[in-house]
Amino acid sequence: MTKSAVYFFLIKVFAIFALFGQSIVFAQSWSPPSVCKELQVLAYKVMEARQEGVPIEKMLSIIDKNEIIETIVLSAYQQPTFSSYRMREAISNQFADRVYIDCYRAIR
Repeated sequence: MTKSAVYFFLIKVFAIFALFGQSIVFAQSWSPPSVCKELQVLAYKVMEARQEGVPIEKMLSIIDKNEIIETIVLSAYQQPTFSSYRMREAISNQFADRVYIDCYRAIR
């Protein structure tokens, strides 16, 4: 991945963090499925970044001290990376689904 591609990808991830960071503050007034769906999308993007080779330091530097997002990032970086698109897609989907399930169980 070129430096400009990494930069563009980080901007995209940062925008998602900014968006979700704001909405997570109001999570208590939302239904579990909607909150968890948003975290699932975020988890997918975090794992996608992990699979693309974005360094953990860069990911942690843009999360703005949000404990939920930090937990997702740290969990994603404990997973292996894959070279094939198919495996990257599979691990991203599995990770996102696991975050959804954990979220749903925690707040229902």
